[in-house]
Amino acid sequence: MQIRSFVGNVEYPKIEGSSLDLTKNMLKIGKLLSIPTAPLYLTKLKLEYAITHMETQEEIQLMQELLLLCDTKCVYPSTYVIGTFINSCLRNDLAETALQFLRQARSLEKYLPGKSLVRVLRHYTELIDASDEDETKKEEYEAIIDELVAKMDTLTSPISMICYLFKIENAKRRGDTKLAVQIAKEAADEKAINAHMILKLLEPIDEDENIEEKFRVAKYLMSKGDVYSNEKLEVFLQRAGTQFQKPSSLKGQTMTDKKSAESRRHKGNHASTD
Repeated sequence: MQIRSFVGNVEYPKIEGSSLDLTKNMLKIGKLLSIPTAPLYLTKLKLEYAITHMETQEEIQLMQELLLLCDTKCVYPSTYVIGTFINSCLRNDLAETALQFLRQARSLEKYLPGKSLVRVLRHYTELIDASDEDETKKEEYEAIIDELVAKMDTLTSPISMICYLFKIENAKRRGDTKLAVQIAKEAADEKAINAHMILKLLEPIDEDENIEEKFRVAKYLMSKGDVYSNEKLEVFLQRAGTQFQKPSSLKGQTMTDKKSAESRRHKGNHASTD
């Protein structure tokens, strides 16, 4: 790939060679540029070329340095660049490199895609599950999750379904069902909820415990969030509706029978008096 970048009368070097060389050049020259001129050199095309062709851990770590430079120079990377960087870190056992970037970038809320943040969050959730009895490690990972969820709430773009889903699952994982329901209601207010998320909130759905409350929550979320039901949710609603309506129906029937019996006794008493 050989592309020349023109800005005014200035012709910058064509994009070619290895990702490592390009990244090093952008770091070297980018540090010398002012905020107004940095975007003219640290272009989207160059960043995407470099990140697409990076292969080694060294290139990934240099890319982290470059992305932090871009953040400092107000050159906000594209969704593709950030997403590829995060994925590459996680695939190459460099989660700490991604975490350092998320911690050090000063303008992260302006360009970080929520789904990339969720990928990192899910990675640390998996580490908690794999920590077995190491409580110190679990506490460390839980603290990281809290830190990143707080960052999620600062993003300027609206919180997406994938972000709300993680927050619901995280609350349930920690045993805070009340918080999970509250988050689901917030998602419904924003019309950022679907049938799959409701089912995740209600799990386990094959048990009868609290089934009446689950039914009411599901109906509320579907109405508030304009949610289309799917087959699994529909089966739950039908079963739940039948389960908790039966007792009240039988109770009503019993009361009717009692009233009828009392009426018959009353009539019998009048007849014997006459």
